[in-house]
Amino acid sequence: MRTLTLLLITVAVAGCSKAASPPAANVASAVGNGADGASLASAAPAAAPAGDGCGGHMVGQADVQPLLTGPITSVKLAPSDPDSCVFSTSGFSSISVTVRPGQGKQTLESWHKGPVTTLAGVGDDAVWEAGLQEVVASKNDTLCTVTAMGSEVTPATAETEGALCNKIFAGL
Repeated sequence: MRTLTLLLITVAVAGCSKAASPPAANVASAVGNGADGASLASAAPAAAPAGDGCGGHMVGQADVQPLLTGPITSVKLAPSDPDSCVFSTSGFSSISVTVRPGQGKQTLESWHKGPVTTLAGVGDDAVWEAGLQEVVASKNDTLCTVTAMGSEVTPATAETEGALCNKIFAGL
């Protein structure tokens, strides 16, 4: 009788268990991965916890695609940064976008100490770091960074990356 009771309890507990949800970084199919360029924020609000990826702003494939020569095949939240998302191609190129409230001014002060080019017309303050192919911008103390990596990023320039930050800032 005791064995039967233990067996029934074990079956009941096992039947009530649920499988763990996939991590937020594995939201590629649910996050703006359609041909229509749906935005990260609107396509999967439940899949983007904490920082809501790219600051929860309307940044989708259609906004990022002009920075790449290859098609975007994956959109994911950065695994170690809930304020960032990564738009990738099958050719291992990517555009990373970060939107972080409250850290823009301080971050730009640090960047101005290094060898960067001041970028006019982007937010309140912005710089271009050519070696990293990165724009770092601030508006009302919100930080926006856009970084291009890989062989398919030739269209990514200070102007195209800066325009993406301006689009984000316009939504603030």
